[in-house]
Amino acid sequence: MEPTEPDPNAVDLIIKNYGETAARDVEIEFDPPLKSSLAPEDVKVPGVIHTLVPGQAWTTFWDTAIRRKDSELPDRYTATIRFKNMRGKQLGPYTFDLDWNQIIDRGWIVTHGMHALATAIREIRDEYKHRGDRSYSHVLVYSGDERDQRERERWEQVTKEQEQEQQEQDTPEESLD
Repeated sequence: MEPTEPDPNAVDLIIKNYGETAARDVEIEFDPPLKSSLAPEDVKVPGVIHTLVPGQAWTTFWDTAIRRKDSELPDRYTATIRFKNMRGKQLGPYTFDLDWNQIIDRGWIVTHGMHALATAIREIRDEYKHRGDRSYSHVLVYSGDERDQRERERWEQVTKEQEQEQQEQDTPEESLD
């Protein structure tokens, strides 16, 4: 069980060969059968993975911690794995505990990487597809420092003119006697 890279709330099931040689005819059983809070059917896992070379992994999405927490699904599963080595010798059974409490009760920080960037670009693309030829957009590009300086100078000029007007109003006119 490992959090997915794009979203630590989502959890993948990973079957990986950590050995130094290929594992053949890898059989995986789960007790109870794997369930997801997002789908009524069991999580799809192959009955046999014919070959896993060193470092190779078979991965599938399992569930999300947020949805899982509020579900009635089991918290713990037992995985039993058997496989043959390169010489055909049967190894196992090996058992592993898969415990959702270790995932649900932890905190995480979401970081936005390439997946988030690609999602944003697809959203922009879809927005323009939706608009079709009937619409267009304007993009305004400017130097922030230069614009800020011009705005500051304009504001100073307006303020100076207002102060001069106020002084003229406050100064009594000289009378011609």
